[in-house]
Amino acid sequence: MNSVKKKKCVFAGVLYFLLICCAVIFCFPIFMLVSRSLMTTNEATLVPARFWPEVAQWKNYAEIFEAVGEYNGTSYWWLWFKNTVLLELGTISGTVLSSVWVAYGFTRIRFPGRNIVFAIVLGTMMIPSTVTMIPLYTIFSDLHWLNTLHPLIWPMWCGGGAVNIFLVVQYLRTLPKEFNESAEIDGANDFGIFLRIILPSATPILVAVGIGAFVGVWNDLMNPLMYLNTKEMWTLALGVTTLNTSSGDIGGIPFVFAACVIFSLPPLVLFTVAQKYFIESVVMSGLKG
Repeated sequence: MNSVKKKKCVFAGVLYFLLICCAVIFCFPIFMLVSRSLMTTNEATLVPARFWPEVAQWKNYAEIFEAVGEYNGTSYWWLWFKNTVLLELGTISGTVLSSVWVAYGFTRIRFPGRNIVFAIVLGTMMIPSTVTMIPLYTIFSDLHWLNTLHPLIWPMWCGGGAVNIFLVVQYLRTLPKEFNESAEIDGANDFGIFLRIILPSATPILVAVGIGAFVGVWNDLMNPLMYLNTKEMWTLALGVTTLNTSSGDIGGIPFVFAACVIFSLPPLVLFTVAQKYFIESVVMSGLKG
């Protein structure tokens, strides 16, 4: 083995060692989350902390559904989960469809002031959300939408957000315009081109936008806290945060950790399954700017 190969082997070994160390550091909080969820209340409060329980308390996961209480014979956990699923379906579909439709207009349709309008859309990213919080609350209150999912869903059907529009625009600019010209020669209109060419070709970026919308809604606490007043209308994010203040009534710290583990699984599984599309969309959207 010559010196060049030795240097490459040493470099690769050091690199993998550093990557393993980083992986251990980043995964350690997840390990502690899982281990605490399997402990008894006494074990979870020991000082110094234990890294693993003497006997794994798997029943913590089963009892969490009953421990949070019931509403008309249904566990609050399932009600929160149903509300979150409905919110996810409405938000993801609205974000994906409206953002790609707006981006299609900016990239494929010529109209006066297109660049100015696009600059204004991007400029809205500079506006803090706290500025629009009270006006939006007033509007939704006048529409009698408080304590419903409407204020959390319908705004995402109005463009999908400036960031998502920008990402989709950057991706669509990488697609050859000859696709549109060939379809126009064959007699396709704008809607036909959008439906048959743009949507299939933009699958990676739409998956990435959908993942971003999913995670944003799944972790959102502020908006449900503002608009959802009764406990049966809460989302999982809002419900899980309340377990900290009432942990003494529902079984202690291990139940809170068990709820956090269950709450963390869907985003983790989704990103693991769709990471190929996510990475591809990031690479493609950065080719032209």
